[in-house]
Amino acid sequence: MPDQRPRAALQVVLLFWGTKYGADHVNALAESLRDHASAPLHILCLSDRPRQGLTVAQHPIPEAFARPEYLGGGCQAKLSVFSPGLLEPDIPALLVDLDTMVTGDVLRLLPLLERPGIYMLPATWGTIWPLLRILSWILPLRWRGNSSLVLFRPGDWTHVPDQFLKDWAHDPRPEYAVADDKYLSRIAGRALRRIPPDLAVKFTNEFASRIPALAGLLGRMTRTRARRQNLVAITFSGGQAKPEQLQALPEGAVIPLGRGRRLVWSAAATSGMMAPIKLHWSRIGQNRQTT
Repeated sequence: MPDQRPRAALQVVLLFWGTKYGADHVNALAESLRDHASAPLHILCLSDRPRQGLTVAQHPIPEAFARPEYLGGGCQAKLSVFSPGLLEPDIPALLVDLDTMVTGDVLRLLPLLERPGIYMLPATWGTIWPLLRILSWILPLRWRGNSSLVLFRPGDWTHVPDQFLKDWAHDPRPEYAVADDKYLSRIAGRALRRIPPDLAVKFTNEFASRIPALAGLLGRMTRTRARRQNLVAITFSGGQAKPEQLQALPEGAVIPLGRGRRLVWSAAATSGMMAPIKLHWSRIGQNRQTT
């Protein structure tokens, strides 16, 4: 009998390795993705070993990438999501890091793919991304995205894994192969595109400021507040502002984040997002376990 399930509008890939997160954390993220979605999603969890208790389909990380050197700080195992045959080639796909908070419908990202490319969050400050983009056409600049969220059409990028493995084996090894997002930014070239800040943001880039008083003023602005409260996702990758730390911070705390930036942890500076963020991660933390 033919499969009667509705065709997924988007394939979502989660990568699960090590012991930092548990099955309940992955399940909570998948539930949040589905609860906010306006159409069916197919969620696939790539894991370094069989996991008990997952409520989503799981698949081993492709063998070529299931090696210790790819499961460390460089996170090159993420590049395995482009492996031929792993995903439906003609259905858009979204890679989502486990330290991401889903706050809206990820299907709102799909219109971006009307312009082909690989869509990532900017690793640089969002405000200077357009300038870097222009300068990269004139000067030999190398700028990069952040792979906490990656939107792509699988059929367009199946060459990525083999190309990476060839580059990794090369002597000397290319400097841009040391991290998945650095490599992906390089291989995408001018097809690397930004996920705009009205859809998703890195927490530190969005809420940190070199001028704490300005953060409070900006957070109170109607336009900023509306944009932040209408985001699809906030990712907590990198930096010192991790969810576990945020839980313990009192209202009004200011913490340094490097490069002169400081986080003002208040309802005003976060445009009212402080309470939802704390609630979300407190629920995740209650269920976190090692599997």
